[in-house]
Amino acid sequence: MRRRRGQTLSATLALAASLLISPAVASADVDAGSLRASVGVDPWHLEITDASGAPVLSESRGLGDGPAGTLGFSTAAGWSHATRVEGGGMEGAAYVAQLDTTDPQRGIRVRIEPDREGII
Repeated sequence: MRRRRGQTLSATLALAASLLISPAVASADVDAGSLRASVGVDPWHLEITDASGAPVLSESRGLGDGPAGTLGFSTAAGWSHATRVEGGGMEGAAYVAQLDTTDPQRGIRVRIEPDREGII
Protein backbone atom coordinates (compact mmCIF):
# COMPACT_ATOMS: atom_id res chain seq x y z
CA MET A 1 0.00 0.00 0.00
CA ARG A 2 2.81 2.38 0.83
CA ARG A 3 4.42 2.00 -2.59
CA ARG A 4 1.09 2.64 -4.35
CA ARG A 5 0.54 5.88 -2.39
CA GLY A 6 4.02 7.08 -3.41
CA GLN A 7 3.34 6.28 -7.06
CA THR A 8 0.01 8.11 -6.91
CA LEU A 9 1.64 11.14 -5.31
CA SER A 10 4.39 11.16 -7.95
CA ALA A 11 1.85 10.95 -10.76
CA THR A 12 -0.25 13.75 -9.20
CA LEU A 13 2.80 16.02 -8.82
CA ALA A 14 3.88 15.35 -12.41
CA LEU A 15 0.41 16.22 -13.69
CA ALA A 16 0.28 19.41 -11.60
CA ALA A 17 3.71 20.46 -12.86
CA SER A 18 2.72 19.90 -16.49
CA LEU A 19 -0.37 22.06 -16.02
CA LEU A 20 1.74 24.87 -14.59
CA ILE A 21 4.25 24.66 -17.43
CA SER A 22 1.78 24.52 -20.31
CA PRO A 23 -1.66 25.87 -19.41
CA ALA A 24 -4.53 24.83 -21.65
CA VAL A 25 -5.56 27.60 -24.01
CA ALA A 26 -8.83 27.44 -25.88
CA SER A 27 -10.49 29.46 -28.60
CA ALA A 28 -13.06 31.90 -27.27
CA ASP A 29 -16.06 33.98 -28.25
CA VAL A 30 -16.99 37.34 -26.75
CA ASP A 31 -20.66 38.13 -27.25
CA ALA A 32 -22.07 41.67 -27.41
CA GLY A 33 -25.48 40.73 -28.78
CA SER A 34 -25.43 41.84 -32.41
CA LEU A 35 -21.62 41.51 -32.60
CA ARG A 36 -19.41 38.59 -31.61
CA ALA A 37 -15.60 38.47 -31.47
CA SER A 38 -14.06 35.05 -32.10
CA VAL A 39 -10.44 34.32 -31.20
CA GLY A 40 -8.28 31.59 -32.73
CA VAL A 41 -5.30 30.65 -30.58
CA ASP A 42 -2.71 28.86 -32.75
CA PRO A 43 -2.32 30.67 -35.00
CA TRP A 44 -3.72 33.83 -33.42
CA HIS A 45 -6.68 35.22 -35.33
CA LEU A 46 -9.45 37.69 -34.50
CA GLU A 47 -12.74 37.84 -36.35
CA ILE A 48 -15.85 39.88 -35.58
CA THR A 49 -19.20 38.70 -36.92
CA ASP A 50 -22.72 40.07 -36.85
CA ALA A 51 -25.77 38.38 -35.34
CA SER A 52 -26.24 36.22 -38.47
CA GLY A 53 -22.60 35.04 -38.32
CA ALA A 54 -21.48 37.09 -41.32
CA PRO A 55 -17.97 38.54 -41.00
CA VAL A 56 -17.81 42.25 -40.19
CA LEU A 57 -14.04 42.28 -39.65
CA SER A 58 -11.51 39.53 -40.18
CA GLU A 59 -7.97 40.27 -39.17
CA SER A 60 -5.31 39.81 -41.85
CA ARG A 61 -3.25 36.67 -41.24
CA GLY A 62 -0.02 38.27 -42.45
CA LEU A 63 3.17 38.39 -40.39
CA GLY A 64 5.24 40.67 -42.65
CA ASP A 65 7.50 43.59 -41.82
CA GLY A 66 4.81 46.25 -42.36
CA PRO A 67 1.64 47.24 -40.52
CA ALA A 68 -0.65 44.88 -42.47
CA GLY A 69 -1.13 41.61 -40.63
CA THR A 70 -2.29 40.22 -37.34
CA LEU A 71 -2.53 42.45 -34.27
CA GLY A 72 0.84 44.13 -33.96
CA PHE A 73 3.08 46.94 -32.79
CA SER A 74 5.98 48.88 -34.21
CA THR A 75 9.39 49.73 -32.77
CA ALA A 76 12.50 51.33 -34.25
CA ALA A 77 13.32 47.84 -35.57
CA GLY A 78 10.03 47.55 -37.51
CA TRP A 79 6.69 45.81 -37.11
CA SER A 80 5.94 42.71 -35.03
CA HIS A 81 2.72 40.71 -35.16
CA ALA A 82 0.81 38.29 -32.94
CA THR A 83 1.47 34.64 -33.76
CA ARG A 84 -0.33 32.58 -31.08
CA VAL A 85 -1.89 32.74 -27.63
CA GLU A 86 0.65 31.88 -24.96
CA GLY A 87 -1.90 31.84 -22.14
CA GLY A 88 -5.21 33.28 -21.14
CA GLY A 89 -8.91 32.72 -21.23
CA MET A 90 -12.25 34.10 -20.19
CA GLU A 91 -12.50 36.42 -17.19
CA GLY A 92 -16.22 36.88 -16.81
CA ALA A 93 -17.50 38.19 -20.16
CA ALA A 94 -14.00 39.31 -21.25
CA TYR A 95 -11.28 37.36 -23.02
CA VAL A 96 -7.80 38.19 -21.67
CA ALA A 97 -4.64 36.70 -23.13
CA GLN A 98 -0.90 37.02 -23.51
CA LEU A 99 0.16 36.68 -27.15
CA ASP A 100 3.47 35.55 -28.57
CA THR A 101 4.70 37.71 -31.43
CA THR A 102 7.27 37.66 -34.20
CA ASP A 103 9.51 39.63 -31.80
CA PRO A 104 11.12 37.01 -29.53
CA GLN A 105 11.59 39.62 -26.77
CA ARG A 106 8.09 41.12 -26.66
CA GLY A 107 4.51 39.94 -26.50
CA ILE A 108 1.10 41.57 -26.49
CA ARG A 109 -1.47 41.46 -23.71
CA VAL A 110 -4.97 41.70 -25.15
CA ARG A 111 -8.39 42.17 -23.53
CA ILE A 112 -11.54 41.80 -25.60
CA GLU A 113 -14.83 42.50 -23.86
CA PRO A 114 -18.36 43.63 -24.57
CA ASP A 115 -19.14 47.23 -23.59
CA ARG A 116 -22.84 47.18 -24.36
CA GLU A 117 -25.16 45.87 -27.08
CA GLY A 118 -23.25 45.75 -30.37
CA ILE A 119 -20.03 47.20 -28.95
CA ILE A 120 -16.87 45.18 -28.28
